[in-house]
Amino acid sequence: FLLHSSASFLAKFAQMTEQLRKPAGIATFCGWDGKPLRVPEEEYRARLAAVRARADPDFDLIVVIRPEDVYYLTGFYTIGDASPQSVIIPKLGDPFMVARLIEVDLVRKLTWIEKVWTCPDHEPIHSTFCEAVGQALPGKGVVGIQLDATYASQYSRVCEFLGKFPQITIRDASKVVESVRLGKSRYERECIQKAAQMSEIGMKAGLELIRKGALLSDLHVASYSAMIKAGSEVPGYMPIVRASDPSGHGSWMVGEAVEEGGLVFLEMSACVHGHHSPLMRTAYVMRPDEAGLPDWLVEAEKLIQETFEACLPKMVPGAKASDIDRIGRQIMTGNSHGLAMKARLAYSTGSTATQPDGHAGWGDADFSLVGSNHETLRENMVFHFIPWFQKYSSTVTGPIGMSDAVIVTPDGGKRLGSMPLTIVLVKSDDMELLGQSSKRRKGEK
Repeated sequence: FLLHSSASFLAKFAQMTEQLRKPAGIATFCGWDGKPLRVPEEEYRARLAAVRARADPDFDLIVVIRPEDVYYLTGFYTIGDASPQSVIIPKLGDPFMVARLIEVDLVRKLTWIEKVWTCPDHEPIHSTFCEAVGQALPGKGVVGIQLDATYASQYSRVCEFLGKFPQITIRDASKVVESVRLGKSRYERECIQKAAQMSEIGMKAGLELIRKGALLSDLHVASYSAMIKAGSEVPGYMPIVRASDPSGHGSWMVGEAVEEGGLVFLEMSACVHGHHSPLMRTAYVMRPDEAGLPDWLVEAEKLIQETFEACLPKMVPGAKASDIDRIGRQIMTGNSHGLAMKARLAYSTGSTATQPDGHAGWGDADFSLVGSNHETLRENMVFHFIPWFQKYSSTVTGPIGMSDAVIVTPDGGKRLGSMPLTIVLVKSDDMELLGQSSKRRKGEK
């Protein structure tokens, strides 16, 4: 395990240039405990090969800065400051990393990388980063950098440093790794399927606690605890629990409780080796004078179900994303109760995300089922299919969502979850999932 340091660091800490290897007998693709890394060696090699094949052939060096992509390629993640820690991929030869000295043990523990440039926190990591890039390109070449993941200050430093070398050119490589992540390998699909089961376990645990007066924070705790006990890692985002509040992605507030005649919305995404499977469900807590779902909620449930039924068969390789969005949007916006559909119909998901910087793969490579995306679907893409409403009118407001992770196959989109696509109706002190919408209208049993 080879450590490099910046010139100033070398002068003060020359001993850090010595070779530091994993303990004797520990293979490259094992952690320092001797156990294989969580992601198999062949999977890492395939990912690296795919990134090199996807990159511009003129690139002599690809600088990967986005934490999710660094995790995807190496297994490295940290709760510390991610910038400008990175993995640098030369056209030929092995990748290496730039990392803070305090993080070097994580590189050795979590990754297969055997060379890292580093410095302690009182030395400028940005300078170490620049020198690492410069050393890999002695005087000339094309550097591909993830510019959309680069801070302006960091980019300014890189430009200033590389500007000393007229034959070095910087180009954008922002979407190279994300584009590879769009298609899921067999290993990744297995991880996402496991995560889907864990998401449902967490969802059921939260739904079971819904009662008048129950704290939304308790629902959050129950959902998160159940997911972790089921085997989930720390996910890219915590379980979202909301009541009659239509605002964006807001979650519970301290002391906020379930109320009669209101909605309770839950969204969560368990995580297996960084791969996620998001899930939404909605409950309605009846008032004493109600015998079933109100008409506007019956219609919402029906339209969401119809959107799944109409769109999933269209989710085949070669289908245009905007065409599928149009089909689903026509169904959803045809409601008669003024329910708003403001979000995209689906976004690519399942890919690696990290805490605290990750967002569960919310739209890898900007690929969503939305009217502005005229690109075509590929086999084994995975989407979070989210036909959901926001209700702003009348006395009851809030989100209405039922979603699932869906994989693209030649036979159409296949749901990875198994929970019914129905609104959970909470009656008095008990909860039950009732039958079809036609039997659940207000005043019917």
